[in-house]
Amino acid sequence: ATRPFAVVCGMAPAAVMRMLADDHVVEVAIEHCTAQRPSFSLKGSAAAYDEHVSSVMSALEDQFAAIANAGAIQLVLNSPAGRAPQPRLTDSVPPIPGVRIRPATEWKPRIGSFEVAFALKSAGRTVGGAEVFSKLKTTKFPNPSKLAADVYARVQALLERDEHVEK
Repeated sequence: ATRPFAVVCGMAPAAVMRMLADDHVVEVAIEHCTAQRPSFSLKGSAAAYDEHVSSVMSALEDQFAAIANAGAIQLVLNSPAGRAPQPRLTDSVPPIPGVRIRPATEWKPRIGSFEVAFALKSAGRTVGGAEVFSKLKTTKFPNPSKLAADVYARVQALLERDEHVEK
């Protein structure tokens, strides 16, 4: 059996497309490396990270244009709140004399990171979300169009699930 083109491409068919309500916000959290480049151990340019942030946001705005009002896609850039919880050294080992654990106020993006997560919020309540890309895991930058289509499909699924929960 053949599948519809929209399904193969990861796009929801128009008949099933769910609109974002006025109180919906899609928060896109991007953690990206801000280390000075080039350096002895780091190649590439710092500008590449900024360009990828712009490309991802542009692709998301294009992908969501038909279902979202202006401002419904919000960027959270290099915030510890947008990052998945990481195990802390203090959780697994006893204190080591002379070793200082960096407090959360000194949080910095990880070297080489370009991590993308999203959260769908409705009237301040988080409906759902997920990490959708990790350069630390893949060693490559994302394809902005594919990433935007993935986030769109996940948001559509969350909207459908939330629709059923509210009824």
